[in-house]
Amino acid sequence: MDLPLLTSYLCLAGFAGLSLAAAVTDIQRRRIPNGITLVIALLFGIYFLVNFGEAEWIGPLVVGSVLLVLGFILFAMNLLGAGDVKMLAAAGLWSGFTYAPELLLVTGLTGGIMGFAYILGDRLRRIPWMPLSLPDPEPEDQDASKKKQVYLPYGVAICAGALVVALQKARDLSVGAF
Repeated sequence: MDLPLLTSYLCLAGFAGLSLAAAVTDIQRRRIPNGITLVIALLFGIYFLVNFGEAEWIGPLVVGSVLLVLGFILFAMNLLGAGDVKMLAAAGLWSGFTYAPELLLVTGLTGGIMGFAYILGDRLRRIPWMPLSLPDPEPEDQDASKKKQVYLPYGVAICAGALVVALQKARDLSVGAF
């Protein structure tokens, strides 16, 4: 195995590992540290430099930029957290045009499943005979117009999409190596 190929695999492993770390911190603290997304973007820069002749640069920059702009619109609408937006944009760098559909599809499906699971868990928790060890729901607010807002750790969904992209890119590297 030559040095550029090894470096490419190490960058992909770092991308996957940091994506998992982002998901874990999002679950624990509902926050994705900026350092994680910055290192993911820097690892893409190294990956790009190592594969300069093969890797396209327009696709990753366009996808990452578009996801950043659209993400901040969702952030302004209070639909997505700022850390989620930055993480999605960093994953978009890795996906480029080639794997952007997979990134967005897996992220969206995983986020939908998480949302459904939350709703289902909330409904099951309200059944008095259901033997779940979940905390009791908070009493309803007197003002019916105020809705309790729920923040799902969407970094988990973004991580799922990022892992699919990392696996696809690793497969492409292994096919090209032989």
